[in-house]
Amino acid sequence: MPTRGRDLFEATTGTFWETMMSHNGNVGYKIPLYQRQYNWNTGHLRRLLQDCLSGFHHNCNNQHRDPQYTYLGSIILTATKGEPSFDGESIDIVDGQQRLTTLILIARALFQKIAEHEIDIQQASVGTQEWLTTEVDAQKTSLYQCAVGRLVNLGEGFPFPKIIRAQDNRANSFSASDYRSPIAAFVARFSNEAIGSPKLPIHSALSEATKDDPLEENYLSIIDTLDRYLLATATAPPPDDDDDIEVLDRIRFRTNPCRSLFRRLEQFAEPLQHRFCDEITKVQDIEGLIRLLLFSSYLTQYVLLTRVETQKEEDAFDIFDALNTTGEPLTALETCKPLVTQFEQEHGHGYTGSESEFYWDMVDHTLLDSYPQSETRVKEVKELVTTFALYLTGEKKPQDLVSQRRYMRDQFQASAKKDPRVARGFVKAIYDLVDFRQQYWDREGLQTSGIVGWNNEDIDLMRLCLHFMIDMRTTLAIPILARYCEAHSDKDTSHQFLDAIKATAAFLALRRCITLGTAGIDKCFRDLMGSKPKAGGDPLCLGPHLQHEILPIDDLRSEYVSLLAQNPAGIESRETFVNLSRNNSIGKDGPSALIRFLILAASHHARPQTEYSGLLTRDDVVPGDETSSLTYANWIAMKYRTVEHIAPVSKPTSGWDPAIYEDPDLCHRLGNLVLLPEKENQSLGNANWDKKLKFYKTLASHSEEERNSYLEEAKNSGISFSSRIEQLLRNQEHLPLLNHIVEADQWSIELIELRTENLLELAWDQINSWLFVD
Repeated sequence: MPTRGRDLFEATTGTFWETMMSHNGNVGYKIPLYQRQYNWNTGHLRRLLQDCLSGFHHNCNNQHRDPQYTYLGSIILTATKGEPSFDGESIDIVDGQQRLTTLILIARALFQKIAEHEIDIQQASVGTQEWLTTEVDAQKTSLYQCAVGRLVNLGEGFPFPKIIRAQDNRANSFSASDYRSPIAAFVARFSNEAIGSPKLPIHSALSEATKDDPLEENYLSIIDTLDRYLLATATAPPPDDDDDIEVLDRIRFRTNPCRSLFRRLEQFAEPLQHRFCDEITKVQDIEGLIRLLLFSSYLTQYVLLTRVETQKEEDAFDIFDALNTTGEPLTALETCKPLVTQFEQEHGHGYTGSESEFYWDMVDHTLLDSYPQSETRVKEVKELVTTFALYLTGEKKPQDLVSQRRYMRDQFQASAKKDPRVARGFVKAIYDLVDFRQQYWDREGLQTSGIVGWNNEDIDLMRLCLHFMIDMRTTLAIPILARYCEAHSDKDTSHQFLDAIKATAAFLALRRCITLGTAGIDKCFRDLMGSKPKAGGDPLCLGPHLQHEILPIDDLRSEYVSLLAQNPAGIESRETFVNLSRNNSIGKDGPSALIRFLILAASHHARPQTEYSGLLTRDDVVPGDETSSLTYANWIAMKYRTVEHIAPVSKPTSGWDPAIYEDPDLCHRLGNLVLLPEKENQSLGNANWDKKLKFYKTLASHSEEERNSYLEEAKNSGISFSSRIEQLLRNQEHLPLLNHIVEADQWSIELIELRTENLLELAWDQINSWLFVD
């Protein structure tokens, strides 16, 4: 007769608190000898913290009555072969030690931060102080008990770490206890530092095998995260604008989802409860402490784990192997697909042959073809769903799977409830975004992308601008451009798609030229998708029911112009653009893609000035292949791939005007930068001006005869190149971007400053018309 599953294992889903207090509170988890050391890196740590903090934030902002949990998966356990001197329930961890260890680190960090800030209670009124004191005691006790146990049947005298490694020894007496692994010693120190707690013995020297354990480093990282996202104020959010975690506004403290997290509030009369909660929303000095208390409660009571417990180790291994083979996390698209299938069965003629099947199959095939490795595909789908949330509803969504699954499920169900047409449009919108990313946001795809009816010049400019934005990693431009791509797919209006591409590229280049860093530019793109434009009308997102009209292209330009005029850019004209960016250290702080774009734009259809050597002008220039620099071919070509400082960054002993180095940032200005092939760039090093000038002249030569002439001239003047560099120079094609550089006899402060202004003005003249339309 087959053995029933429950005879092989028990599976129980419970909170972190219930997990650490199972078996009547006497549970002691042990990491077997064969298990690897704790080795979570910052990426693993960040994902778990993001899941917990995102779930906490979602729960506290939840408009419904149902609590929002964070599920951290299954841990696989088996009865240990025993800890002879330990009377508690000893259980081996087959899978899950990284998560349990990290959760204990978080509990310890929260305990520390609450202890540091409990003095803030004094900022509240007397009655509120009494309540908050009980809350602090309750939360600290819960956090402590998640890490340190007490043998119930032996009274209060025998604490023990809830998690140890095989080399440690839990016991019923202090003399028999021995904690030498990093995690056991960490928990023991926690117990010893807690006021009023019995002391645990710690082995004085950790073994060589555990010295490099990242536990302490991760603990400090957790402390830093708690400082930034729980102790920050809502008016002064975390510095990383692109982070997925938001700061809970203290106005939420009085709402039911937050009130339910307090452990001791219900002990007071209801009028007092309202008074306490009303006060904590107003006292800024205690809001950090309140968030710490709320998140501590969420961590212990709303973070879930499934405990799979077996009696035999071999059964645990079988379960682990099965989960490890088939247990890849389901993406938000995979959990949404069954809802789409069910919808077509209820509202159509079945899923097979339906419009939804057609678009979903296209999405699946595209993702499988483009990302055959499952790990890469899961990452891409996470990024896709984050972009889709902006595209559909203008919302910022994190990349944790719980939030993404919930968003896709809720949005599709709302669409299906509204109208079958809207539900099918929802599926098509996913396809539209996937298709856009494949055709227009992929470096390889761009090489063949195009629009029917466009001339070669328009296609070239489209590819150039998109490749520039890809290289700038401006992924939040995707939903904006995808909207114009989908809305103007008809060839009669498709040039509005090109206009949107050009306007977005111009906005990106001009703004980043001022700020150099991102400086909140992602928020600009998010606001464009989710907020009403100044000219009126709908936000740029599709809308939850696909009801939004596309923003006219002139209004999009107006939005970008308005954003440029605001801080931190403050660009209103050519003059303000040049004045604000002329002294920027773009060669040090700016991305190379931005420098390349500006130089190519400034050089486009320009020639060397006759009145001032080393500068450019567009006067009397007849456009042609020689003067066409702002092209897709130049962008992807090797010949203009890298940025070189003409006057070297490090001050040379000779060969350069020493005045250049009186201002350490002068050499990083745009006027001291030039584009070169990578090998040629590397070969120059800190050569003096005379040698570089000969080098540039050779690269600017139109013919082999001219190159040979310059190389001979260099030799005659005592300048020699290695055989490798000389071969590079002989093989390199003509570089017209150097034409104006080789006209300069000397390289000086004045020329750097004048060339900076010259390049900025010409770059502005080339791209400002993409935005500033008369």
